[in-house]
Amino acid sequence: MCRLAAYLGPEIPLRSFLLDFPHSLYQQSWDPKELTEARLNADGYGVAWRQRDGRMGAYAQPMAIWNDVNLPALADALTSTSWLGNVRSATPGQPVHAINTQPFAVDRVAMTHNGYLSGLAQGGRGRILSNLSDVVQSQLNGTTDSEYLFALLRQARLDGAPDLATALAAALRIATQCTAGQAALLNVCVSDGEQLVFSRHAVERPCPSLYLNRSHAGSPGAQWLASERFDDDAGWAEVAPHTITTLAADQPPRTVPIEWAA
Repeated sequence: MCRLAAYLGPEIPLRSFLLDFPHSLYQQSWDPKELTEARLNADGYGVAWRQRDGRMGAYAQPMAIWNDVNLPALADALTSTSWLGNVRSATPGQPVHAINTQPFAVDRVAMTHNGYLSGLAQGGRGRILSNLSDVVQSQLNGTTDSEYLFALLRQARLDGAPDLATALAAALRIATQCTAGQAALLNVCVSDGEQLVFSRHAVERPCPSLYLNRSHAGSPGAQWLASERFDDDAGWAEVAPHTITTLAADQPPRTVPIEWAA
C-alpha cells in the first residue's frame, strides 16, 4: 500500500504540492488516516512533473521522505503545472530500492499506483511479460507489480489505444486476467502533463480511498487528487469506486465505469 497525490493547474512549486497542506502527502507518510493494509509509508517516495520540453521528469528516493536532505531545496526550486506524488509502503517481498520507487516516467507519460497485484509469483509475472513487446520489456528496470502495470499501459498505447483512459483500462483488465482474479488494489493515476487519468478499483477487496477537489478555495483553477483529503476544504469529494476518470484543464471530468469489473 501507498498514498498518492496528483495536481493539474497553474504552475506551482513542489512545496505547495507536497508539503504545505495540513494533511499533505508528506504528512501522510507517517500519519495516514485511511490506510487499511499498512501503518506507515516509509519505504521511499517520489514525484513526477511535466518538464519544459513536454516530457515527464521524475525524482525518487528509496528512503523515507522525512530523511531526504535534498527535499527542502528541491521543494522551492522545482515548479510545474502537473505533479504526481507517491509515498511508498512496499508490497511484502518487493525490495526497497530507487528503481522500485514511484512514480515511474518514460518519455511523455508518468504513472503512480496505490495498491498491489497478488499472484505475480504464481505465474502472473510471466503472463504479463507475454503481453509485452521486446521494446517495452527492455524498459523494465525494477520488480514491482506497479511497474508491470505501467508497462502494460505503455504497451496498450503502442498497440493503438486512442487515449490514456483506454490504455489504463486495458492495463487493468490484462493485469487482473494475468493474475487470475486474485486480490488487487488498483488506484492508479497517469499523466502526460496535460491531463490526469485515474482509476479507483479493486478486486476481492474494498477500493482504497481516493478524493478529488476541483474547486479548492485556496487554489483557483487547480484540480487535486489525493488518497486522503489534504485539509477540511469543502471541495473534496470521494471518487466513485470501479471507475476511470479523465481530467483536463477547463473541461468537466469524464468518468466511465470499469465495465468488466463485475
